[in-house]
Amino acid sequence: MKLTRREFIEKSAQISAVAMMAGMATTTGCTGSSDDTSRPNILLLMTDQQQMPPAGYKPNEGLLDGMKEILGFRPLSAGNPYTNFFPGFMRLRQNAVIMRTHYTASSACVPSRTCIMTGSYTTGVTQTDGLFKSAETVNWLDPEGPPTIGDWMRACGYSTHYFGKWHVSDPKAPDYLEPWGFADWEKSSPEPHGSDPYNLGVYRDVGFVESVEEFLGGEGKTSSRPWFAVGSLVNPHDVGAWPVSWQKPQDQGVVPWTKYPPPPPNPIQGQASLPNPDSLTVPLNPDGFPQDNCTLPSTYDETLADKPRCQKDYSLKYGLAFDAVYNYNKLPSPYPFQMQGDEARDWSLAFDQFYFYCMYLADLQLRKMLQTLDENGLTGNTIIIFLSDHGEMGGAHGGMIQKWHNAYEEAIHVPMVVSSPLVNPEAGSMRDIVQPTSSIDFAPTVLGLAGFDQTSIRLGLEKILGRVVQPFVGADLSAHIKGETSEPICGPDGSPRPGVLFATSDAITEIGPDPDPETQEKYDMFLDNVKKAKAEGYVEEEGPVLQPNNVAALCTGDWKIARYADPNGVKSDEWELYCLNTDPVERKNLLDYRTGHVLPDASVDGMSHAELVAKAAWLQTELDKQQGQLLGGSWPT
Repeated sequence: MKLTRREFIEKSAQISAVAMMAGMATTTGCTGSSDDTSRPNILLLMTDQQQMPPAGYKPNEGLLDGMKEILGFRPLSAGNPYTNFFPGFMRLRQNAVIMRTHYTASSACVPSRTCIMTGSYTTGVTQTDGLFKSAETVNWLDPEGPPTIGDWMRACGYSTHYFGKWHVSDPKAPDYLEPWGFADWEKSSPEPHGSDPYNLGVYRDVGFVESVEEFLGGEGKTSSRPWFAVGSLVNPHDVGAWPVSWQKPQDQGVVPWTKYPPPPPNPIQGQASLPNPDSLTVPLNPDGFPQDNCTLPSTYDETLADKPRCQKDYSLKYGLAFDAVYNYNKLPSPYPFQMQGDEARDWSLAFDQFYFYCMYLADLQLRKMLQTLDENGLTGNTIIIFLSDHGEMGGAHGGMIQKWHNAYEEAIHVPMVVSSPLVNPEAGSMRDIVQPTSSIDFAPTVLGLAGFDQTSIRLGLEKILGRVVQPFVGADLSAHIKGETSEPICGPDGSPRPGVLFATSDAITEIGPDPDPETQEKYDMFLDNVKKAKAEGYVEEEGPVLQPNNVAALCTGDWKIARYADPNGVKSDEWELYCLNTDPVERKNLLDYRTGHVLPDASVDGMSHAELVAKAAWLQTELDKQQGQLLGGSWPT
């Protein structure tokens, strides 16, 4: 049963009391009350849909090299000409520890964010609302389900605050996020999601950041309690609204409508947005961020013939779905880009150029929050954690965009950076953790960085909530982040963890239950599009993205193996395997995707074929093991 605001606050107070009475032994060997003001504040800064620039890309492949250095948190070359566009990301490099091989635990938005906030794979949250699924037809995080990191930190005596995009539950007034462990979200409501251009990050992030700045200059500065606060941006997610709703006829978008083709360009220096309904006008490119900021990935021309079949199917049907929505609204459609003939490459490149422009938009807001933190004297006792929920394909692997139905680096390798003199006292340095890490590690790591033992906190939560609270399945990385150990990171069974698990069942082209007439009409138009595309030889099957399309992958840093499964149990599993040392762009699948067996002609430098077969068998066994440990019988769903 959902708690009222008053009931939740009362329970939170009781949890804090239990924590204080228990004494709460810390991971550093100290003891003390849970509201010890010497404990660090923790500020989580999130972006949406930000990939880690793939390490395997050649010079100036994809994002230009200087921008790769900045957005990939790599060493800077002398005279890097792009630092002035990204002062926020440059600030995050100070006193930084970089999770160099960091993967999201799930995708797309809602499942990924739920894993981040709960530290659990098994939340019942598998689908993202949007396109043909409404908010009323998907499962959200139950407030009686796994506690969020907000609940855990309240149990530690912290005050907890959330500003910006949430997208984990469907919160309503007057409680907002109180049942999920956070205060202040009423300042951010409603959720910035959907096709309305005024819900885009270019507008909404401005207000979110103003709330963060107000908090940092007020309660965050004067409170006697340590705090855990979240500043969650929409961008670079605005790429999902390009070219519509970024621009709309009758100038109802962010910029004036321009007919296409050719693809509409990015805003020029000095350009301002059209006013939103609140008469807000925002600068779109005050620093002159360049249009020519990238090239297409080298895998753009892949046929995907040796890959699991849902990949090519998705790469086209995602666009066919959006084409149906555009046509329903009487708008010209450039989707799917791959079916635009001689203009296909132009559309894909312009999409990527806009995507990286959206990272610049994110920096416009990141820099404000970080500057406010510094100006209010909070830097010395605040641990900043920066991460993204998932990545973006950006035209890689046959022109795929967005993030569904695959486990490629572009979609699941994401940034996680911890920045504070409390973890790295050398202001000008960045220290790397190269062992594979996951967003499933975020929640236990936050507790560790705050100095708490999760077992003691969990017992307190159980007493107050009156139900079992499962231990985290992710690892507490705090000792590695502080440089106290370089030992292997361990899994939930206590043994060294050979890799991290990614799992998704999100199905973007399927329709939700009991659709309204408008949604049903759009979906029928999509199915008609698919039927025509099949007749023209573009896709294999009618209907939504074909099965198997639920993905579970083991990422070891050197290797990646992925299983594609059918939740209905009808279609056989399909497979892919890559050696990231020799094939960092994941071009050559080493397995017969239909059987999971190593291909007779597959080869990896320095390995015999027999050794490769043995390695593949071990990886399949380890993937099975992690699925059993972390997902149980809940996948695929």
